Amino acid sequence: MKCGKSHDVTKSLKQKRDVTHVYESQSKWDPEKKQSKSTRKLIGKIDPKTGEIIQTGPRGRKKSRRKKNGEAATPEKKPNYKSLYLKSQEEIKEQNDMIIELKIRVADLEIELRSERGILAQIRELANK
Repeated sequence: MKCGKSHDVTKSLKQKRDVTHVYESQSKWDPEKKQSKSTRKLIGKIDPKTGEIIQTGPRGRKKSRRKKNGEAATPEKKPNYKSLYLKSQEEIKEQNDMIIELKIRVADLEIELRSERGILAQIRELANK
């Protein structure tokens, strides 16, 4: 015997970890077992800012990660961690060099400021006489 399908399709919400998922629920009646059976299909999740449903593809993946003809997209390449590490080390070295240059400039300006304060003090003494 066949299972009869209900024509009533509802959407239910499931909230987990601050993400609200939207499911399409469909009920079927099994006359042999004399009970209903429901199935759920993930439609997507709700964008908390706009309230719109963001559709997901198979297994919850975004459709943009799949090719247009439905075939699975090629897996993304893993980043080259060695080159990223070397690049970050170069950037750190450049930043450290810049810090040293700025510290030298600050020290030169402090010496100049002390000298200017000395001259200013002498001018005040002369002005007070």
